[in-house]
Amino acid sequence: MNYVALKWMIDSMVESHKCPSCQSEISEEDIDIIGAAGTTINIDVTCPKCGKHSMVKVEVVSMDLQKMNISNEQLREIGKKLWEMVWVKWSISKTKISKNIIKDEEIVTLSKVLKERKFKVDDLFKND
Repeated sequence: MNYVALKWMIDSMVESHKCPSCQSEISEEDIDIIGAAGTTINIDVTCPKCGKHSMVKVEVVSMDLQKMNISNEQLREIGKKLWEMVWVKWSISKTKISKNIIKDEEIVTLSKVLKERKFKVDDLFKND
């Protein structure tokens, strides 16, 4: 696995993971990588407050965006959603507002829409 992808996954976990028992935030020191294979890592997270352990599986999935067929209007909507996600990630890192965390359902929905269509990544950034 690429170091940059691994670092991004860990940073994302630190920003978004809350202890399931006490809702405490975690830091990099609370994360132990148990195993890694291909694009998947298994992580043991120890809550710094209550000591509860959580097992988390994280995976990077790639998509062939050139095989998707999508209209310019849909591309603009997807681009807008991606920028909103970037903005939320930035605002969380700057303000630690937990209510702005991207939900798993939003990522799954975006992934499904992208898989149903064919387009080029460059199309997301066109202003026509």
